[in-house]
Amino acid sequence: MTDSDPVDGLRPGMRAVVRKRIEHGVTDALGDVVAIDGALDAAWDRVKHWTIEEREALRHAVPRQALEAPVPGGGTMRELAGEVLDIATAGLSERAALNGAGDNEGGFLDPLREVVASGITFADRLLERYHGAWGGDVSKVYDEFSF
Repeated sequence: MTDSDPVDGLRPGMRAVVRKRIEHGVTDALGDVVAIDGALDAAWDRVKHWTIEEREALRHAVPRQALEAPVPGGGTMRELAGEVLDIATAGLSERAALNGAGDNEGGFLDPLREVVASGITFADRLLERYHGAWGGDVSKVYDEFSF
């Protein structure tokens, strides 16, 4: 590559992604990655000050407390998830990869937005069925969720 290589300013991992996308004929590969890189930077800025101990405490709290797990610096995992969804939405809007109807890929985040808005996870829904309609029979999960 020459000194004027458009990917020189990107992180090494992002450079490889751009080059691969260019090889596969993606016309705005650099624009896609710049949008993704900006979202990654915004997400990292949100958590980079957390200590190893704080990250470890969160890792242990989430399986037990789900969206109500406290995050370092205050707030809950639910609030953090909302912030991350906002960052992802902005990155996808910036990327501007549109379908035939003119929508970007942000629609794929809608199920996650619903979880954050309601505070009810898929695991909560399964537990509700397990304790209710399934009468404690976990094998019912295969009847309802196999494909």
